[in-house]
Order: sequence, then structure tokens, then C-alpha cells
Amino acid sequence: MGIEWIGKIENGKQSNWENPVVHDLEKALTPLRLVPTIKSKYMDHIKRHMWGLNPWSKSLSSAPYWMFVDILNKVDEEYQKLIDQEWNPGPKVFVVRSKEPAWTNAIFPKENLSEDSIFVSHRDIWNEKINGWGGQKILCSLIWDENMPTTNLIHVIMWPYGDSWKAGIYTMVFWDKWMPFPKKLDEKATKEQRENNAKFEEYWDSHVMLITLDEIENIIKHKKERWMPTDAEERALEKFKLKNWKSPIQKDFVPEPADWAIELTI
Repeated sequence: MGIEWIGKIENGKQSNWENPVVHDLEKALTPLRLVPTIKSKYMDHIKRHMWGLNPWSKSLSSAPYWMFVDILNKVDEEYQKLIDQEWNPGPKVFVVRSKEPAWTNAIFPKENLSEDSIFVSHRDIWNEKINGWGGQKILCSLIWDENMPTTNLIHVIMWPYGDSWKAGIYTMVFWDKWMPFPKKLDEKATKEQRENNAKFEEYWDSHVMLITLDEIENIIKHKKERWMPTDAEERALEKFKLKNWKSPIQKDFVPEPADWAIELTI
């Protein structure tokens, strides 16, 4: 017994999340219980972003730990206010701007980069709901660490944890608009799910992740440890060094918050 959540994206924008399909009325009338982020099991995942161990989105090494704590506490506080008002506000996306750039701006439109620099990689995960072995396809381009653009924008996603009647942080990302990765849908997928998935695919087919040399070497090492193919990454690294490239960026890009995000200031 529990609840089912359904999300909508219309014309590229996230609409309000639909009310849950309630299977347990007594439970449904009980407010969610917020799990403080810094005490949750997801804090180790968040630290990988903080300390630059996640190649897909990370903070700058100069970003202090206390700033993360302040941001996460602020988001917890705002989500708790929504719980107090709505008993179960469902998934919410918050966007926060730090006073100074503190994160890598590593997601760029494809047309802003040198076409010759772009290659296809895959997130090294096994997930039948995404793309099976090899994980999610991602367009990538290499860049020297000192040339990586930065941003003061961060998205924090808060989420009810299944039917446990608890809620808390789901993830945090620093890229433009927080567009989810597309999934591998089965025949049971609804028309709405397929339309949403098509929008996600369109976004990620037209955007590229910038990856530093240290990051690509770590990705290659990580994949080899799991007996995963690394041909694409190794060819891209060899080409980057051979041509003595410094940056693939041909036109600057300033990320924008998701249209449906709740903006906060710290």
C-alpha cells in the first residue's frame, strides 16, 4: 500500500505534480516526515559532488563545506514549510545561487562547442530502466581543468521516499535547467511518459558534458575495473593530447534555472 507519483512536463516546462493516487487514506492524511539532509543516507552521495569525485557535476575545490551545509539546511527548511502547508507537497526542485561561482558549468549546448571535439560516452551503470548495460549515452568533450567554466547556480531536488512517508533530498545538480536523463521505456509506458522522454532525449542529444583530463582518466580506470569498454574515452583522450587542445568552447554559455524551480537566496 502507498502512493504513486505522476509528473508532467508541458511545452518543455514542468507543471505542478499531480496529486498522489492514495491507497491508504489514514496514511495520506499524515504529514510527511522530513529527513534532514546532513543526517540522511544520501549525504555520502552529496559529498561526491562536493569534493569533485563525481565527473558529471561537481563543486570547485575552493567551495567550503559550510556553504553546502547552509544551502542544504535552507532547502530543508523551505521544504518543511511546504509540508506544513500541504501535508505532502510531492517532488520539488529548488534553485539556489551562491554569491560567488562555486560549481563547474559543465553542460553546454552542442552548437557552442567545436564539433570535432565531441564524442559519445556512457555512464558506467547497469540499469534496465535506462539503457541496459553501459548505462546512459552522453555526449562529452574534453577540457583543461583551468579552462572549465563555472557557475553560481545549483538545483536541489527534494522527494518523497516511496511509500515510507518520509521525504528528503533526492539529488543536487549544477547543470542548466535540471533536465532528467531519458529512460528506456517498455510497452506499458503511457503517452505522456513517452512524450516527456522524447523531450529529455532531445535535450541530451543537443547538450554536451565537459570533462577534464583527470576526470576522463578516472572514468577509464573505473570502467576497466568493471570490464567495461573504454575505446571511445581513450580515443578522445589521445586525440585531445595529439591536437594540443585547451578548450572546445567556441561560444560562452550561461546556465539558467529550471522554469519550474523554486528560487532561494542564501
